[in-house]
Amino acid sequence: MAISKATKTPKLIVKRGALKALPAMVKNCGKRFVIITDSHLKTQSELLLKAMRAAKLTCHVMVIPAGEHSKSLAMVEKIVRALARLGVARDGCLIGFGGGVVGDITGFAASIYMRGIAYVAVPTTLLAMTDSSIGGKTGVDLDEGEVPGTGGKNMLGAFYDPCLIIADPSVLTSLSDRAYKSGLAESIKHGVIASQPFFNFMAKHSGEILRRSPAILEKMIAQSIKIKQSIVAKDARESLAKAKKGTSRMLLNYGHTVGHALEKLSNYELPHGEAVAIGMVAENRVAVGKKLLKEKDALRIFLLLKRYSLPVKIPPRYTSYAIKKALSSDKKMIDGKLYFALPVRVGKAKIVAL
Repeated sequence: MAISKATKTPKLIVKRGALKALPAMVKNCGKRFVIITDSHLKTQSELLLKAMRAAKLTCHVMVIPAGEHSKSLAMVEKIVRALARLGVARDGCLIGFGGGVVGDITGFAASIYMRGIAYVAVPTTLLAMTDSSIGGKTGVDLDEGEVPGTGGKNMLGAFYDPCLIIADPSVLTSLSDRAYKSGLAESIKHGVIASQPFFNFMAKHSGEILRRSPAILEKMIAQSIKIKQSIVAKDARESLAKAKKGTSRMLLNYGHTVGHALEKLSNYELPHGEAVAIGMVAENRVAVGKKLLKEKDALRIFLLLKRYSLPVKIPPRYTSYAIKKALSSDKKMIDGKLYFALPVRVGKAKIVAL
């Protein structure tokens, strides 16, 4: 399989029940398939394996431990060595079946194995569907840092698009309330930085979204993806030059600068979406202090996060000193300055160096 297969703009399918047709959808992506999933989805991945083999497709499954700790170079090495033992060649295709961790590590392994093979993203969480599976970012974490456990999140990686993204909203019915609500933070973020109408949609339909209404959920996922894709299309690799023009992909980092620091300090026990929600409120205070954002807009964002039962306060166990230390190892630190994506109103944001 040529490398270009994995670097073209991926085909995106957002449809209830899409997983049932997965073998037919992926058959043109490669000759030998390997499903990479985590321990939470072992049973579902075995069913998917049976469906692939029933469709006469050569397929195997690799199960990695669930959780952020699997995003390591050691795990990538295990994966690529297993691929070599299986005899996966340039015409191979990886299928990342899981949440953001599975998607990140599958994409990274695909980008470096034999200098690049195809992969398919099959996100199974709301967070992965609306955010991490879109835009081609892949990678793993590093443990190094001035404070133990505060090393760099996603410090090693590559921009590498899947050949296909399949988002099936029907799988979200099995998510826990906490995991589901955590995923909503990224959609709210998309509204704040780029679309007031979408922010208003999230506010108007909060009841239906919290009830996981199939029709509304499908619309929300599709619109959230559309917003992220429009930002990535203008700047695929987070250009500082484009940041000055207001079109940088770095806008998507809103809430993530403080959020990533909190994740690291919690040893990744704090869910990503919850960390981002707290980060959004904290970064709003910075924006208000810099007179970029009006208090009334900061309040609107705060209240919508509360409506979705997302946390909005930094846990008291994380001191300002510890957070600053964690921020110092953030990959958004350039030439001694930390770059924040800060809202200037609901629907618009800018990049600010502090």
